[in-house]
Amino acid sequence: MNRYDGYNFKVFKHDPERPESLGGVYIYSLFKDRAGTIWVGTDQSLDRFDPLTEKFSHYHFDVPDSSGLPTTVNQISQDSSGMLWLSTRKGLFRLDPVTGKTKHFYHDPGDPSSLFRLDPVTGKTKHFYHDPGDPSSLGITISSPPVRTEPADFGSAPARLSTNLIGTREK
Repeated sequence: MNRYDGYNFKVFKHDPERPESLGGVYIYSLFKDRAGTIWVGTDQSLDRFDPLTEKFSHYHFDVPDSSGLPTTVNQISQDSSGMLWLSTRKGLFRLDPVTGKTKHFYHDPGDPSSLFRLDPVTGKTKHFYHDPGDPSSLGITISSPPVRTEPADFGSAPARLSTNLIGTREK
């Protein structure tokens, strides 16, 4: 990660000898929250950057699965109550940046109301939103066809399903 102050670049990179360095080699997402905090999703962790000390704090979302790979944060968003919403291949996480507590939302094949993706056969989707009146909620609305399923044109940016699904909506 590079920071430019108008005159010079400062390069931040992973250094295994320095635990407070950037947590991984590859960066998948960057986000500046309303408080001005920079969040970095790497291949090993979600990192919070402290500009005063120029150090990173690491948050790990290790979910047991058959891959054994760390949980990579692909998209970061913030709702009106300040919670961070993190899109990963292992589900959706809500992080309270003040306490560091997380909640994991994921697809459970035994629970048809749990988080899942677009059904390509029927075209039905579930849209998830956070109810600001209930801090532990993740609400659902169901949308029927027609749903656009062909690739969208995002210019030079790669299209990611996680980018399109993450977010919150007030009722």
